[in-house]
Amino acid sequence: MKKKILVTFILLIGLCASVQAQHLDQDCNPLAVPAACRGFSDAITRIEARTAALQARLIGASPNQKSALLRTIKRNNDELAAAKADLRRCMIDHGATPRELAPSELNSNLNGTAVLRTTDSEARGPFEVDFDIDIRFTRNRCGVTITRFPSIKLKTDNIPGLGRVSVTVSKTGGGTGTFHPISGAMNIPITLHFHYGTILVGDDDVTFNLTTGSAPSGDGDRMAIGSPLNADNRITLVGSATFRNGYLDGKLGGLLIRATISPNP
Repeated sequence: MKKKILVTFILLIGLCASVQAQHLDQDCNPLAVPAACRGFSDAITRIEARTAALQARLIGASPNQKSALLRTIKRNNDELAAAKADLRRCMIDHGATPRELAPSELNSNLNGTAVLRTTDSEARGPFEVDFDIDIRFTRNRCGVTITRFPSIKLKTDNIPGLGRVSVTVSKTGGGTGTFHPISGAMNIPITLHFHYGTILVGDDDVTFNLTTGSAPSGDGDRMAIGSPLNADNRITLVGSATFRNGYLDGKLGGLLIRATISPNP
């Protein structure tokens, strides 16, 4: 019985989250609610607040209390879905068409090359490696998340006193960002950990805000220019940030990724 209640709770939480998506235009930019439709929008806010309060009460509730609360949450979710549908119809009637949801999320692959440069005189680069990760787009294709990021291995040039050092780069944070299906613009923050194959230097961490816009190249001399996803499924992401904690602490790094996304969202 407890297991059944827990499963039901998880399903209801997922349903509640799925119907709370922000209203976005066709290129995933925030869409203002017309004045004539704000009554529906206000009703949705009230229902969501009631549901959040009920979910908070589930913590520490007895099995019988949880069953009653879950039934109420389900009714709220049904009411919320109806209110969302009313708001959508109203917005369309007043010339504001929200972006449609696809039947499911989309799993894609991003495959290409990544080039790293730094402002460190002894590890300037460029260091170029193959880049192959998996990403998932949300149902409205406005959000993107990295779902697979295998460790990347490379070797530095000869560093005085150290020689050529092996480096293992792994993802330790971030990986969820935004996508604009019409313009092709993308933005994904990602935190990487650089582990060096020597005990003589400490490991580094760096957080890049990868974008299809522009960012310092990492060598301190110029800008790197990204490019949105195009009809040929090609995209260029760039980002720059300061390393911290280890050998490159305080040095600027720049990352440039040229890749193909397949399938195209």
